[in-house]
Amino acid sequence: MNRMLTIAAVVSILIIGSDLYLRHRIESRKHLVGTIRTPFQQVGISPEAVQEFRIGMPGETHLWVFRQLSGHWRIPQVHNAYALSDRADQFISEILECRGTVVLSSPAERSRFGLDPTSAISVHLLNSTDTVHLVVQLGRAVPGRNVNESFLRPVLSDTVFHIHSNPLAILGDLGEGRPPIIDPHIFPQSLSQSQIVNVTYAGRLSGIIGLYRILADTTERRGPAGLPDGPIYTWEAKSTEEIESCNLISANAYLRFLRGLEHTGNLSEADIPSSQHPNTVTLQYNKAAPDTIDIYLERGAEQAIVRNRRAGQTYLLPSSDARLVFPSREAVVDSLPTPSPYQ
Repeated sequence: MNRMLTIAAVVSILIIGSDLYLRHRIESRKHLVGTIRTPFQQVGISPEAVQEFRIGMPGETHLWVFRQLSGHWRIPQVHNAYALSDRADQFISEILECRGTVVLSSPAERSRFGLDPTSAISVHLLNSTDTVHLVVQLGRAVPGRNVNESFLRPVLSDTVFHIHSNPLAILGDLGEGRPPIIDPHIFPQSLSQSQIVNVTYAGRLSGIIGLYRILADTTERRGPAGLPDGPIYTWEAKSTEEIESCNLISANAYLRFLRGLEHTGNLSEADIPSSQHPNTVTLQYNKAAPDTIDIYLERGAEQAIVRNRRAGQTYLLPSSDARLVFPSREAVVDSLPTPSPYQ
Protein backbone atom coordinates (compact mmCIF):
# COMPACT_ATOMS: atom_id res chain seq x y z
CA MET A 1 0.00 0.00 0.00
CA ASN A 2 2.76 2.41 0.93
CA ARG A 3 4.56 1.52 -2.28
CA MET A 4 1.45 2.36 -4.34
CA LEU A 5 1.06 5.68 -2.56
CA THR A 6 4.73 6.50 -3.18
CA ILE A 7 4.40 5.69 -6.89
CA ALA A 8 1.23 7.82 -7.14
CA ALA A 9 2.95 10.72 -5.41
CA VAL A 10 5.93 10.51 -7.76
CA VAL A 11 3.67 10.38 -10.80
CA SER A 12 1.71 13.38 -9.51
CA ILE A 13 4.92 15.32 -8.96
CA LEU A 14 6.12 14.44 -12.48
CA ILE A 15 2.80 15.50 -14.01
CA ILE A 16 2.74 18.77 -12.10
CA GLY A 17 6.42 19.39 -12.91
CA SER A 18 5.89 18.65 -16.59
CA ASP A 19 2.88 20.94 -16.68
CA LEU A 20 4.82 23.77 -15.06
CA TYR A 21 7.73 23.21 -17.42
CA LEU A 22 5.47 23.27 -20.47
CA ARG A 23 3.73 26.43 -19.25
CA HIS A 24 7.10 28.08 -18.70
CA ARG A 25 8.24 27.04 -22.19
CA ILE A 26 5.05 28.40 -23.76
CA GLU A 27 5.34 31.72 -21.93
CA SER A 28 9.03 31.98 -22.82
CA ARG A 29 8.23 31.23 -26.44
CA LYS A 30 5.51 33.87 -26.48
CA HIS A 31 7.95 36.42 -25.09
CA LEU A 32 10.63 35.39 -27.58
CA VAL A 33 8.26 35.64 -30.55
CA GLY A 34 7.16 39.08 -29.41
CA THR A 35 10.78 40.21 -29.20
CA ILE A 36 11.61 38.75 -32.59
CA ARG A 37 8.72 40.47 -34.31
CA THR A 38 9.36 43.88 -32.77
CA PRO A 39 13.12 44.05 -32.09
CA PHE A 40 13.09 47.61 -30.73
CA GLN A 41 9.92 47.62 -28.68
CA GLN A 42 11.92 48.14 -25.48
CA VAL A 43 14.35 50.85 -26.60
CA GLY A 44 12.23 53.56 -25.00
CA ILE A 45 11.93 55.91 -27.97
CA SER A 46 9.16 56.41 -30.51
CA PRO A 47 9.67 57.67 -34.07
CA GLU A 48 8.18 61.02 -33.04
CA ALA A 49 10.76 61.42 -30.25
CA VAL A 50 13.75 61.10 -32.58
CA GLN A 51 15.23 64.57 -33.05
CA GLU A 52 18.45 63.56 -34.77
CA PHE A 53 19.80 60.61 -36.67
CA ARG A 54 23.23 59.91 -38.11
CA ILE A 55 24.13 57.72 -41.04
CA GLY A 56 27.57 56.14 -41.45
CA MET A 57 28.62 54.85 -44.84
CA PRO A 58 30.84 51.73 -45.20
CA GLY A 59 34.52 52.53 -44.88
CA GLU A 60 33.91 56.20 -43.98
CA THR A 61 34.68 57.71 -40.57
CA HIS A 62 32.34 60.72 -40.70
CA LEU A 63 28.59 60.45 -40.19
CA TRP A 64 25.92 62.36 -42.08
CA VAL A 65 23.85 64.18 -39.46
CA PHE A 66 20.14 64.91 -39.87
CA ARG A 67 18.59 67.18 -37.25
CA GLN A 68 15.12 68.55 -36.56
CA LEU A 69 15.12 72.36 -36.75
CA SER A 70 11.82 74.24 -36.50
CA GLY A 71 9.90 71.15 -37.53
CA HIS A 72 12.02 70.36 -40.60
CA TRP A 73 14.79 67.83 -41.13
CA ARG A 74 18.02 69.67 -41.95
CA ILE A 75 21.60 68.63 -42.72
CA PRO A 76 24.05 70.83 -40.73
CA GLN A 77 27.14 69.69 -42.66
CA VAL A 78 25.67 70.99 -45.96
CA HIS A 79 24.86 74.59 -44.99
CA ASN A 80 21.77 73.38 -43.09
CA ALA A 81 20.28 72.05 -46.30
CA TYR A 82 16.75 70.70 -46.21
CA ALA A 83 16.25 66.95 -46.24
CA LEU A 84 13.16 65.26 -47.68
CA SER A 85 11.24 65.22 -44.40
CA ASP A 86 8.61 62.66 -45.40
CA ARG A 87 11.31 60.17 -46.34
CA ALA A 88 13.32 60.93 -43.18
CA ASP A 89 10.25 60.21 -41.04
CA GLN A 90 9.53 57.01 -42.97
CA PHE A 91 13.15 55.88 -42.60
CA ILE A 92 13.03 56.24 -38.80
CA SER A 93 9.65 54.50 -38.56
CA GLU A 94 10.77 51.55 -40.67
CA ILE A 95 13.66 50.95 -38.28
CA LEU A 96 11.87 51.43 -34.96
CA GLU A 97 8.63 49.72 -35.99
CA CYS A 98 10.12 46.91 -38.06
CA ARG A 99 9.01 43.32 -37.59
CA GLY A 100 10.98 40.24 -38.46
CA THR A 101 12.65 37.01 -37.45
CA VAL A 102 16.08 36.02 -36.12
CA VAL A 103 18.36 34.44 -38.73
CA LEU A 104 21.70 34.57 -36.89
CA SER A 105 22.78 34.92 -33.27
CA SER A 106 26.57 34.82 -33.52
CA PRO A 107 29.24 37.05 -35.11
CA ALA A 108 30.00 34.43 -37.75
CA GLU A 109 28.77 34.77 -41.33
CA ARG A 110 27.52 38.36 -41.01
CA SER A 111 28.95 39.11 -44.46
CA ARG A 112 26.26 36.86 -45.97
CA PHE A 113 23.72 39.46 -44.90
CA GLY A 114 25.70 42.58 -45.88
CA LEU A 115 26.54 43.30 -42.25
CA ASP A 116 30.33 43.21 -42.34
CA PRO A 117 32.26 46.51 -41.86
CA THR A 118 32.88 46.91 -45.60
CA SER A 119 29.22 46.94 -46.59
CA ALA A 120 26.94 47.72 -43.61
CA ILE A 121 25.31 51.13 -43.14
CA SER A 122 25.24 52.32 -39.52
CA VAL A 123 22.39 54.40 -38.11
CA HIS A 124 22.35 56.27 -34.77
CA LEU A 125 19.02 57.52 -33.39
CA LEU A 126 19.05 60.35 -30.81
CA ASN A 127 16.42 62.23 -28.83
CA SER A 128 16.19 65.95 -28.01
CA THR A 129 18.86 65.69 -25.29
CA ASP A 130 21.39 64.20 -27.73
CA THR A 131 21.11 60.83 -26.02
CA VAL A 132 21.86 57.94 -28.37
CA HIS A 133 19.00 55.51 -27.91
CA LEU A 134 19.80 53.03 -30.63
CA VAL A 135 22.58 52.13 -33.05
CA VAL A 136 21.87 49.59 -35.78
CA GLN A 137 23.54 48.23 -38.87
CA LEU A 138 21.52 47.93 -42.05
CA GLY A 139 22.49 45.12 -44.39
CA ARG A 140 21.54 44.05 -47.87
CA ALA A 141 18.06 43.60 -49.24
CA VAL A 142 16.57 40.13 -49.41
CA PRO A 143 16.84 38.95 -53.03
CA GLY A 144 13.70 38.39 -55.04
CA ARG A 145 11.23 40.29 -57.20
CA ASN A 146 8.93 42.71 -55.38
CA VAL A 147 10.50 41.78 -52.04
CA ASN A 148 10.70 44.72 -49.65
CA GLU A 149 12.72 42.98 -46.94
CA SER A 150 16.26 43.26 -45.62
CA PHE A 151 18.67 42.36 -42.81
CA LEU A 152 19.38 44.41 -39.68
CA ARG A 153 21.56 44.06 -36.57
CA PRO A 154 21.47 46.07 -33.33
CA VAL A 155 25.11 47.05 -32.76
CA LEU A 156 25.09 45.95 -29.12
CA SER A 157 23.86 42.49 -30.08
CA ASP A 158 25.07 39.59 -32.19
CA THR A 159 21.52 38.92 -33.36
CA VAL A 160 20.75 39.46 -37.05
CA PHE A 161 17.11 40.02 -37.98
CA HIS A 162 15.39 39.37 -41.28
CA ILE A 163 12.98 42.33 -41.21
CA HIS A 164 9.88 42.89 -43.31
CA SER A 165 10.96 46.29 -44.60
CA ASN A 166 13.95 47.82 -46.36
CA PRO A 167 14.93 51.17 -44.80
CA LEU A 168 17.88 51.60 -47.19
CA ALA A 169 15.52 51.74 -50.16
CA ILE A 170 14.06 54.94 -48.68
CA LEU A 171 17.49 56.60 -48.65
CA GLY A 172 17.89 56.19 -52.40
CA ASP A 173 21.28 57.12 -53.88
CA LEU A 174 24.13 56.51 -51.43
CA GLY A 175 26.86 57.99 -53.60
CA GLU A 176 30.07 59.29 -52.06
CA GLY A 177 30.32 62.90 -50.94
CA ARG A 178 26.58 63.58 -51.02
CA PRO A 179 24.17 62.92 -48.15
CA PRO A 180 21.14 60.77 -48.89
CA ILE A 181 17.59 62.18 -48.99
CA ILE A 182 18.82 65.75 -49.43
CA ASP A 183 16.06 67.84 -50.98
CA PRO A 184 17.12 68.61 -54.57
CA HIS A 185 14.52 71.35 -55.11
CA ILE A 186 15.13 75.09 -55.27
CA PHE A 187 11.82 75.41 -53.39
CA PRO A 188 12.20 72.86 -50.54
CA GLN A 189 9.27 70.50 -50.26
CA SER A 190 9.23 70.80 -46.47
CA LEU A 191 8.16 74.44 -46.65
CA SER A 192 4.45 74.91 -47.07
CA GLN A 193 3.37 75.77 -50.57
CA SER A 194 -0.09 75.98 -52.07
CA GLN A 195 -1.57 77.17 -55.36
CA ILE A 196 0.38 79.93 -57.10
CA VAL A 197 -1.70 83.06 -57.65
CA ASN A 198 0.93 85.24 -59.32
CA VAL A 199 4.58 85.33 -60.32
CA THR A 200 6.46 88.62 -60.69
CA TYR A 201 9.86 89.29 -62.24
CA ALA A 202 12.58 91.91 -61.97
CA GLY A 203 15.94 92.21 -63.72
CA ARG A 204 17.48 92.23 -67.16
CA LEU A 205 16.44 88.63 -67.92
CA SER A 206 12.75 89.39 -67.52
CA GLY A 207 10.66 89.11 -70.69
CA ILE A 208 7.44 90.00 -68.87
CA ILE A 209 6.57 91.79 -65.63
CA GLY A 210 4.34 89.10 -64.20
CA LEU A 211 1.89 86.23 -64.53
CA TYR A 212 -1.45 86.61 -62.78
CA ARG A 213 -4.11 84.01 -62.09
CA ILE A 214 -7.64 85.22 -62.75
CA LEU A 215 -11.06 83.68 -62.35
CA ALA A 216 -12.31 82.52 -65.72
CA ASP A 217 -15.65 83.73 -67.03
CA THR A 218 -17.74 80.55 -67.24
CA THR A 219 -21.16 82.11 -67.73
CA GLU A 220 -21.29 80.93 -71.37
CA ARG A 221 -19.56 77.62 -70.79
CA ARG A 222 -21.50 74.59 -71.86
CA GLY A 223 -19.18 71.82 -70.77
CA PRO A 224 -20.04 68.13 -70.58
CA ALA A 225 -21.86 66.82 -67.54
CA GLY A 226 -19.78 65.49 -64.68
CA LEU A 227 -17.16 68.24 -64.50
CA PRO A 228 -16.20 69.07 -60.90
CA ASP A 229 -17.78 72.09 -59.29
CA GLY A 230 -15.65 75.02 -58.20
CA PRO A 231 -13.84 77.97 -59.69
CA ILE A 232 -11.90 77.68 -62.94
CA TYR A 233 -8.82 79.84 -63.40
CA THR A 234 -6.83 81.11 -66.31
CA TRP A 235 -3.66 83.20 -66.56
CA GLU A 236 -2.71 86.62 -67.88
CA ALA A 237 0.75 87.89 -68.76
CA LYS A 238 1.61 91.51 -68.09
CA SER A 239 4.34 93.27 -70.03
CA THR A 240 5.30 96.93 -70.25
CA GLU A 241 2.99 97.35 -73.22
CA GLU A 242 -0.12 95.30 -72.48
CA ILE A 243 -1.90 92.51 -70.62
CA GLU A 244 -2.62 89.37 -72.63
CA SER A 245 -4.40 86.11 -72.00
CA CYS A 246 -2.04 83.17 -71.68
CA ASN A 247 -2.20 79.89 -73.48
CA LEU A 248 -3.32 77.76 -70.54
CA ILE A 249 -1.24 74.72 -71.54
CA SER A 250 1.88 76.84 -72.00
CA ALA A 251 1.40 78.73 -68.73
CA ASN A 252 0.83 75.52 -66.74
CA ALA A 253 3.87 73.87 -68.32
CA TYR A 254 6.01 76.83 -67.27
CA LEU A 255 4.62 76.83 -63.70
CA ARG A 256 5.28 73.09 -63.31
CA PHE A 257 8.86 73.67 -64.48
CA LEU A 258 9.30 76.56 -62.03
CA ARG A 259 8.03 74.61 -59.02
CA GLY A 260 10.07 71.55 -59.88
CA LEU A 261 13.42 73.30 -60.35
CA GLU A 262 16.28 71.15 -59.04
CA HIS A 263 19.68 72.47 -58.01
CA THR A 264 23.05 70.86 -58.62
CA GLY A 265 24.65 71.76 -55.29
CA ASN A 266 24.35 73.69 -52.04
CA LEU A 267 26.42 76.79 -51.36
CA SER A 268 27.04 79.22 -48.54
CA GLU A 269 25.51 82.69 -48.69
CA ALA A 270 29.12 83.94 -48.73
CA ASP A 271 29.36 82.53 -52.27
CA ILE A 272 26.89 85.12 -53.59
CA PRO A 273 28.75 87.66 -55.75
CA SER A 274 28.41 91.06 -54.05
CA SER A 275 29.21 92.95 -57.25
CA GLN A 276 26.22 91.60 -59.20
CA HIS A 277 22.62 92.71 -59.18
CA PRO A 278 20.32 89.69 -59.16
CA ASN A 279 17.37 88.86 -61.36
CA THR A 280 14.46 88.22 -59.02
CA VAL A 281 11.34 86.04 -59.12
CA THR A 282 8.60 86.17 -56.48
CA LEU A 283 5.87 83.54 -56.16
CA GLN A 284 2.69 84.44 -54.30
CA TYR A 285 0.55 81.58 -52.97
CA ASN A 286 -3.06 81.53 -51.88
CA LYS A 287 -2.33 79.85 -48.51
CA ALA A 288 1.39 80.16 -47.81
CA ALA A 289 4.12 82.72 -47.33
CA PRO A 290 5.61 83.96 -50.63
CA ASP A 291 8.84 82.65 -52.09
CA THR A 292 11.46 84.95 -53.58
CA ILE A 293 14.54 83.73 -55.39
CA ASP A 294 17.48 85.87 -56.51
CA ILE A 295 19.39 84.56 -59.52
CA TYR A 296 22.97 85.62 -60.22
CA LEU A 297 24.05 84.74 -63.74
CA GLU A 298 27.39 85.71 -65.24
CA ARG A 299 27.75 85.87 -68.99
CA GLY A 300 29.20 82.62 -70.32
CA ALA A 301 28.92 80.79 -66.97
CA GLU A 302 27.64 77.22 -66.98
CA GLN A 303 26.09 77.56 -63.52
CA ALA A 304 24.03 80.31 -61.94
CA ILE A 305 23.84 81.03 -58.21
CA VAL A 306 20.34 81.07 -56.72
CA ARG A 307 19.32 82.34 -53.29
CA ASN A 308 15.96 81.30 -51.87
CA ARG A 309 15.15 83.99 -49.32
CA ARG A 310 12.42 82.15 -47.40
CA ALA A 311 14.42 78.92 -47.16
CA GLY A 312 17.65 80.75 -46.34
CA GLN A 313 19.43 78.55 -48.87
CA THR A 314 21.86 79.19 -51.72
CA TYR A 315 22.19 76.81 -54.65
CA LEU A 316 23.85 76.13 -57.96
CA LEU A 317 21.52 75.94 -60.96
CA PRO A 318 22.42 75.21 -64.60
CA SER A 319 22.47 78.46 -66.54
CA SER A 320 20.08 77.06 -69.14
CA ASP A 321 17.47 76.47 -66.43
CA ALA A 322 18.14 79.87 -64.87
CA ARG A 323 17.28 81.59 -68.15
CA LEU A 324 14.08 79.55 -68.54
CA VAL A 325 12.92 80.82 -65.14
CA PHE A 326 12.26 84.14 -66.91
CA PRO A 327 9.77 83.33 -69.69
CA SER A 328 9.44 85.36 -72.84
CA ARG A 329 6.04 86.72 -73.74
CA GLU A 330 5.70 84.14 -76.51
CA ALA A 331 6.46 81.25 -74.15
CA VAL A 332 3.29 81.80 -72.11
CA VAL A 333 0.97 83.54 -74.60
CA ASP A 334 1.51 81.27 -77.62
CA SER A 335 1.67 77.50 -77.98
CA LEU A 336 4.99 76.01 -76.95
CA PRO A 337 7.17 74.36 -79.59
CA THR A 338 7.72 70.61 -79.71
CA PRO A 339 9.75 69.55 -77.83
CA SER A 340 8.90 72.09 -75.17
CA PRO A 341 11.73 73.75 -73.25
CA TYR A 342 9.57 73.37 -70.14
CA GLN A 343 9.19 69.60 -70.30
